[in-house]
Amino acid sequence: MIDQKMWQDWIRSKMEKIGCKRINGELSSEAYSLERSELDESYLPLRLDIDELPKFLVVYLYGAYDNKVLGYVLTNDELSVMYAAGVVVNGRLSWSELGGEVE
Repeated sequence: MIDQKMWQDWIRSKMEKIGCKRINGELSSEAYSLERSELDESYLPLRLDIDELPKFLVVYLYGAYDNKVLGYVLTNDELSVMYAAGVVVNGRLSWSELGGEVE
């Protein structure tokens, strides 16, 4: 199992960098269990092949600045692998990475 706190700290740093603001306090966060067909491709990296993902996924969603900056981590139900992560600013994908590219 991957450390969820590590993901939160990592995505927070990306949200601050991409959103150009320091995030004070805690991020709001939610976890959602979704079928791969429910994913919105406009928020995913273009290089991600959705058909290769498992049927069921978990999306950790993090919010800041009244949800003008959102971060996400896309993983499997066992939380053993990260498939993708991204930062959405004002409703547009501004940054994303595929799993295995995490700094």
